[in-house]
Amino acid sequence: WALATIGYKIEPAELSAILSKATSMLEEFKVQEIVNILWTLAFFNCKDADAAVPFFSEVTEEYTHMENSEGDFKKLPTETLRQLHQALLWYNKERTKDSLFPPKLRKECLLATERGQTKLQKDVLKTVEWLESLGLVVVDEDTHCNQTEYDTYIDPEEMSVEVDGVSRIIDSRTE
Repeated sequence: WALATIGYKIEPAELSAILSKATSMLEEFKVQEIVNILWTLAFFNCKDADAAVPFFSEVTEEYTHMENSEGDFKKLPTETLRQLHQALLWYNKERTKDSLFPPKLRKECLLATERGQTKLQKDVLKTVEWLESLGLVVVDEDTHCNQTEYDTYIDPEEMSVEVDGVSRIIDSRTE
């Protein structure tokens, strides 16, 4: 997590070694630490999505234990839910794997993320809807330009927009 937050470039072999050690220590981690690992896998776009399965499973198990006698769950912190949502997007969309979370937890993650959208993110989403209404093709969550991940691009030679990560708009004509 620390490496991802400072933007350190990690080699796949290094990430694999870290994951191997983390997996062997999984039962010692608190939920937030596990979520940090999942978020890191998403941040580095780990190619071995199956390595995330034990971490998703542990979060699910811990979440299930948070249920009280009335069937309500103690809430995970909002930032934790947002990180989980980003990890789920990576796992489900980018790695095309089926979700490992119960529907209630998936919904909580989505709602936490939607509530936490910045004005920029909301404005970009409105702009994307407007562009689509004009008949322009807008691609969601895609990769181009040296494997850089973008939420949206209209034409990879013209404009790309990142919404939920580092906020930037790149016009390749000025690169």
